[in-house]
Amino acid sequence: MTTYADARSGQENDLAEALSGLQESNKTGTLKLSLGDGRSRRTKYVYLKRGTVELLKATRSRTLLGKALFKRHKLTQGQLEAALERQRAASNSLRLGEILVGMGIVKESDVHQALAYQIAEEIFELFTYDRIEGEFVRGEPPLDIFEREDLQARVSLSPIQLAKQAIKRQNELSEIRRTLPSKQDVYAPTPRAYRPENEQNPAVVEVLNALDGQRSVTELLDAARAPDLVALRVLAKMVQDGDALPLSAQELLSLGQLLEERGEFERARDRYLRVEDLGFPDFELPRRIGQIAEALGDKDDACRRYTVYADRCDQSGYPDVALATLQRVLDLDADQLPARERYAELLTKSARALDPSEPNAKELTRQAVEQYEQVLAAQGGDAEAKRRVLVELTALAPERADLREKMAEVSIELGDTAEAVLELQELAVEALQAGKLERAVEVLERIVELDPDDIMALQSLGDTYARLGRTEDAVAQYQRFAKSLEESGLAAASADTLVDIYEKVVELDPDNTSARRYLAKAYQGKEHADKAVGNLSRIAQSLRGKEGQEKELLETLEKLHELKPTDLELALERARLAKQLGQGEQSRAIFRSVAETAHVQGDDAKAMAAWRELLNENPGDLEGHLALARMQVANKGDEAEAARRCAAVFELAMIADREDLAYEAVKQALDADPDEPRH
Repeated sequence: MTTYADARSGQENDLAEALSGLQESNKTGTLKLSLGDGRSRRTKYVYLKRGTVELLKATRSRTLLGKALFKRHKLTQGQLEAALERQRAASNSLRLGEILVGMGIVKESDVHQALAYQIAEEIFELFTYDRIEGEFVRGEPPLDIFEREDLQARVSLSPIQLAKQAIKRQNELSEIRRTLPSKQDVYAPTPRAYRPENEQNPAVVEVLNALDGQRSVTELLDAARAPDLVALRVLAKMVQDGDALPLSAQELLSLGQLLEERGEFERARDRYLRVEDLGFPDFELPRRIGQIAEALGDKDDACRRYTVYADRCDQSGYPDVALATLQRVLDLDADQLPARERYAELLTKSARALDPSEPNAKELTRQAVEQYEQVLAAQGGDAEAKRRVLVELTALAPERADLREKMAEVSIELGDTAEAVLELQELAVEALQAGKLERAVEVLERIVELDPDDIMALQSLGDTYARLGRTEDAVAQYQRFAKSLEESGLAAASADTLVDIYEKVVELDPDNTSARRYLAKAYQGKEHADKAVGNLSRIAQSLRGKEGQEKELLETLEKLHELKPTDLELALERARLAKQLGQGEQSRAIFRSVAETAHVQGDDAKAMAAWRELLNENPGDLEGHLALARMQVANKGDEAEAARRCAAVFELAMIADREDLAYEAVKQALDADPDEPRH
């Protein structure tokens, strides 16, 4: 059954039903039918008027008018050739039917009947396909399809009857194919074919006359003056009766060679193709078919056949023949990528079969690289194909960095980031070893772009920036590396590495507080306390005098105090900064601590200075006043001020009901000025 698919509605049904429907509904319009696919795709236009077929036009007609007249015994082959010659002389301005009528060879009625036969055959052919696409367009026949002369030669055929006949023919042809499996087979008559009863049958005589042991069934149908179905029916009967035998594959091969020698390339190719279909094991068959295809201008088929032949030669141990054959393919069509890639493979195989030191091995390798590079350049967007070629290229030329870089880019296209990074890492190592720092930076930056957490690339990039004098870039990269270690959870396991990184940072940027803060913390153990102090001191130095950095400076000074608890100048700076930041309680506590510690250490000047700063901030600190007065008395020279200070403390202590402090103040005042009656 042939399926008809309506291009407009998308519905599918049986072709016979579709044609019957057009007749039953008296449709008028043109049915456009598309059959076959690829290069063999054809289109037929069938015009129906009120459900009856009147016109048919095909892009490539299966049954020509001259053939139809010949089949119907209305003219001879010689008459047909004479008419065609006259048509060519008239530059095809006259139609063949007009010429034949004008020459008196046929009547107009003969032409009309042949035209009906021709259209019927075209309809019958539709039923040889499994599926046909089509659409029906209402209206008169389109003049861009049917010429004015076509409109004058109309027939009247019933679609229903045509469909019935077509189905009947297909059923009969199915039976015939049991006996005649291929129209490319060649049959030869046997001696018994010429018995009297055969010679008395006109149809058998026609077939016998065409049956010469060289014609295929297709050629026999063209030569026999009988309808195709009749000729096939006769030939099948002759085969069944033993009047004709098919040529064997070996005989077909010999016949193909004969036809090739005579220059009948089309026929020779048909014979060779049938030999191929039969599976005959002839080693040279692909080459023979390829040569004929080349002679006929069919480059694609020639290249395909030569490639098959080259593979066969390679597998059979004839590498030189295989290479020469593939070279011929590329001479015919330089764009044959599979053949070029196969050519490169064979060059590589031949090179590896030799000692690498041999000049010929090097030359073959060079040629293979050249061929692979041409394949690579022509691959376009096929990333998988490019990677396949690059694998071969890098194996042949491992020293070429550009190939590995291309491999990395292709891996990125394929989403294989890990493979890309591996390739780039090798490139980076080679660039560093060769001292090509700018190149190394370029590759390392690409690695980091692909994998921001690649620890080795981050560190190497920072080192390379530093070697190039790109200080800011190096510092930023080292910090990025450190951050990556910390965020990955590897900081604990890589403590020494982090210290090394931050040491490099402060070497490049001495005022980098974040790096020094890390180092200070890392060196906080007793063994490296001096390094911690050094880093914290440098942080403090960089923060002093910077507006808005007071709080951070105070935190740094506090950490320094933990490491240098006896450094009174540092403590005073902490106290003053705490006071500046409004942290009065903390600043007073620090001033008091400094004063007391300085006194213990015997540094009364510093102690008194601390007490004064404390009392400036908190004048109501009576104990502080007494402590300062005591030191003033002990140090001589400020007795009068000490006495006044004690007198003021006495009065305030009495008011506050602090008799203990009042008593201490009187005692201190007497020590300071014993002759004062008031005391």
